[in-house]
Amino acid sequence: MHRPLRVGIVGARGIGKHHAKWFAHAGCEVTAIYGTSPETAAEAAAGLRELIGFSGKAFSDWERFRREGAFDAVSVCSLAHAHAANVRDLADDGHNILCEKPLVWDWHAPAEQILADGRAVVDYVRRRGVLFGVNAQYPAALEGWTELHRRALGREPEYRSLYFVMETRGKQRTAHGASEAWVDLGPHPLALVDSVAPGAVDWDTLRFSDGPGEAVVDFDWVGEHQRIAMHLECRRGVQGEIHRKLGNQDLIADYDGFNEDGVFQARLRGGGAEWTGNDYMRASIERFLEAVRSGDESRLYVTGEAALRHQEALLGVLTRCWPGILPQDTRTN
Repeated sequence: MHRPLRVGIVGARGIGKHHAKWFAHAGCEVTAIYGTSPETAAEAAAGLRELIGFSGKAFSDWERFRREGAFDAVSVCSLAHAHAANVRDLADDGHNILCEKPLVWDWHAPAEQILADGRAVVDYVRRRGVLFGVNAQYPAALEGWTELHRRALGREPEYRSLYFVMETRGKQRTAHGASEAWVDLGPHPLALVDSVAPGAVDWDTLRFSDGPGEAVVDFDWVGEHQRIAMHLECRRGVQGEIHRKLGNQDLIADYDGFNEDGVFQARLRGGGAEWTGNDYMRASIERFLEAVRSGDESRLYVTGEAALRHQEALLGVLTRCWPGILPQDTRTN
């Protein structure tokens, strides 16, 4: 009988605790977590003991975490500006890595540097020969969306357009307002449309409006054989009930979730039909585990190379819609 896959979590107080939950639910052993201070590491460990019965070690010393964590695979859920350094070190150690979105980010760096850093990270892990995925989990919605479309309309979906409303209650982390909402939430719909038709933004079609914590962006996404009109509404810091929707030109569904026997499930409702199934993060983590166990990178929802396409689109929208938010590149040729 094979022993459980051992997993480490970098940053387990926020989104990382949900990674830990789904790894444990999939039968993995969470052996180690890392926090940037003894206090945050202890707080994360206490939360995971209550959530999943965590009995591993909590570290606030990065080198000790690397040496003594005893894990085979790792989720990087640190703040985005730390992703690059964390991923490089863990790739040096030979670990398979799932990194939270966005791939890399630094509000104090010019767009050109952020793109270069992303390319460097993907190239680095490729040369180290480890498996590397990025957790922008909305591609997991396609299976349920396709089934809902069949139930509601009796046919397979076509994608001439895609429509998203994405809202979260999370507090603003920076003073960047609408652009922060875009950077935080934009990677999910970008990952979904890129999984339908790998491609890029037609920048001549870009339109936007914004408000406090709100970014509304429209553009055409162009794949090899199709053009998809995109409408994205991203809102952060919503008070009260949040709304999430996704759809195409024929059907728009409400997306929410609920607990069933203590396990969180995703739900889509629209056109008089309903679909329920695995939470999208759970599905993303299970696909990562399939890739790790099989060595088949194609099992990942978002590879490093795909994440680079999403990063280009994310930055392209940001620099065109909110010029001056990021510093200018002052390097000379």
